[in-house]
Amino acid sequence: MNPKRTALAITAATLAGISGGLFALETTAPLEWSFPTEGAVYSPPAVGWDGTVYVGSGAKTDSETDETDLFDFYALTPGGQKKWTFPVDDWVQSSPAVGPDGTIYITSWDFFIYAVEPDGILRWLYDADGFIFSSPAVDRDGNVYFGAGDDYLYALDPDGFLRWVFQTGDWIEASPAIGPEGEVYFGSWDGYLYAVSSEGELLWEYFAGDVIFSSPAIAEDGTVYFGSGNSLFAVDSDVDADERVRWIFETGSLVDSSPAIGPDGSVYVGSADGNLHAIDPNDGEEIWSFAAGREIYSSPAVASGGTVYFGSGDNHFYAVDAGGELLWKHETGDWVDSSPVIGPDGMVYVGSFDHTLYAFSGESPPALSAWPQFAADSTRIGRQQKYFPTWLERAGGNPDESTAPHEDPAGDGVPNLLKYALGISPFTPVVAPYPEPLESTGTGLAFGFPIDRTRRDIIYAPQVSQDLETWEDIEFRTMENPEAITRGEITLSGSSPNDRFLRLRILLRDDS
Repeated sequence: MNPKRTALAITAATLAGISGGLFALETTAPLEWSFPTEGAVYSPPAVGWDGTVYVGSGAKTDSETDETDLFDFYALTPGGQKKWTFPVDDWVQSSPAVGPDGTIYITSWDFFIYAVEPDGILRWLYDADGFIFSSPAVDRDGNVYFGAGDDYLYALDPDGFLRWVFQTGDWIEASPAIGPEGEVYFGSWDGYLYAVSSEGELLWEYFAGDVIFSSPAIAEDGTVYFGSGNSLFAVDSDVDADERVRWIFETGSLVDSSPAIGPDGSVYVGSADGNLHAIDPNDGEEIWSFAAGREIYSSPAVASGGTVYFGSGDNHFYAVDAGGELLWKHETGDWVDSSPVIGPDGMVYVGSFDHTLYAFSGESPPALSAWPQFAADSTRIGRQQKYFPTWLERAGGNPDESTAPHEDPAGDGVPNLLKYALGISPFTPVVAPYPEPLESTGTGLAFGFPIDRTRRDIIYAPQVSQDLETWEDIEFRTMENPEAITRGEITLSGSSPNDRFLRLRILLRDDS
């Protein structure tokens, strides 16, 4: 972790009150950069595998013709420079989703979903029969799901062809969430939460009694959290559940915000009552609430250190700690309804109606929970991240015998943890050593190893040694490409006596 990005700049220590010897420190928000868009930003940003930041916006005005029905989708470098824009014909309210191959999926009020290449070139588009407010979700096979204003949930294949539709009783504004078995959960204005199989068959439905704007979050134990009316619901996803509802938490107004899950399982959600609520997942009781100045439609994002980020209609973006205490807030020029995204490096991005995308230094990466932010992942693919404890089981292994990090089910001497980090099946024998030699460069010997960027709980740590006893960490560079699987490269100059032996150390990051 880069310490420059974890430090908050304390610019003033002001005495807010003396009680029990405690002093309140006022800190400024760690703003890294801001980028001016030409329209209001309601869209939750997404972060691609190579760090590119993607976001949509509202209408812009042509300076020569005063035409206002012009709309852009933006791709920015991690440093806030524009890479390219992609024109659409209406608002992009939704979040983009970035697939494992780097394809960016964009939905718009213009009735279209667009699949765009990492260089900004259109790959394909599909015309739905209604406004699209819903953000797309992408399953492990590359199929894309989204809802529309014609009352249907759409399922498209990776090439943009229709697989099936599922009809509800009203518009679908909420974004779908994909469960561990490929099932799709989503709500509708008809007041129902639906669970549909990957083939479009209804598994079950639950009537919440009011419009559902909020998108579901799925916990490790299968609990599905979502907002409807003034309440947050926790329901059992088991098809054969005797009691569908586990608990209902009532706020003081509309729950448009989508819930997020913290590292300890706590559930966070905003409400139009102006409060961010932290809720105990076991009984639905409130742990604490934090009062912003106005409505909270922004969905919270939770970092591994416990910091919760969210925006408010009071024109501020907030960071509060795991106990609900304010860390800092940043004033923007208008509402902050956009849902923040935490990138793998801890950077936090959020948009505002003031026509600006903001980037802040965060204290840690996303929480290692099943659903730490809107659409689960910084790529916004709408499904749970893969974590080591369930990886081998999903690959077909016996979880009681073979999931230990140092087990070797393939019998090739390469343990599970290394294969997990390198994106290799546990049952596939490894032929090439890692790090593997590459072509020599003019400055020394080059070695490479695969990096699976979906493994957010892994730390890659190459080391060198002179005597195989004392090891020293060395830097490596990650190849820049927009896909999930990339390559790390190490160059040894040979001038250092420590550059005699090289090894790749794999560490499993804990929840802290």
